Amino acid sequence: MNHDDLYGGHFGVARMTELIRRKYYWPSVGRDIKKYVSTCDVCQRTKAPRHKPYGELQPLPVPTRPWMSMSMDMIVGLPPSANADSKAYNAILVTIDRFTKMAKYFLIRETINAHELADLFHRQIVCSFGTPSSIVSDRGSIFTSQFWLSLCFYMKVRRKLSTAFHPQTEGQTERQNQTLEQYLRCYINYRQDDWVDWLPQAEFTYNNTVHASMEVSPFFALYGYYSDFT
Repeated sequence: MNHDDLYGGHFGVARMTELIRRKYYWPSVGRDIKKYVSTCDVCQRTKAPRHKPYGELQPLPVPTRPWMSMSMDMIVGLPPSANADSKAYNAILVTIDRFTKMAKYFLIRETINAHELADLFHRQIVCSFGTPSSIVSDRGSIFTSQFWLSLCFYMKVRRKLSTAFHPQTEGQTERQNQTLEQYLRCYINYRQDDWVDWLPQAEFTYNNTVHASMEVSPFFALYGYYSDFT
């Protein structure tokens, strides 16, 4: 092959295409050359990298107790859906305990502000499980607001804000969002306006199933027994 020949020099796509087209032509010449050059083992091992240096992997510290470290994210853009109190919601706050992998889902509106989030966080998380030492979240405006920053400061909660395209930071919650969305798609009606009725069952179902990283369910990891008592 011309690319591997001593006179070919393992050059890139443009140079190889020009060299080969001096003598040969076929309808897919450009596509074939590009495929061959991009998969050349010698080129992959010998050519100097021209991308920016990869960042050092800094994994999150492993928590040592339940709800010591948690992550939170929001699912927005949902069809408006009303609960038994006739309050319409169009978003879900997803929280994950990084130790037991237990998930808690909360009905919210997209217009929720930092004050309302702080109140929900205190009533549903702090009052039930204690104050976490760290919270992993994305860089949404509500998580970077001055009020939320001050609240975390006075509660001695360390914020860990993720950056774009870094699943090692926030991937656990993003994956949980996909699991929840898939569950809801399986059971909601064709108008997609009754998802609030399925949210509690979705939370129970997830927490009652075995998590691959622990080989027990989140419910068992937190309470020491299975929720169905079987």
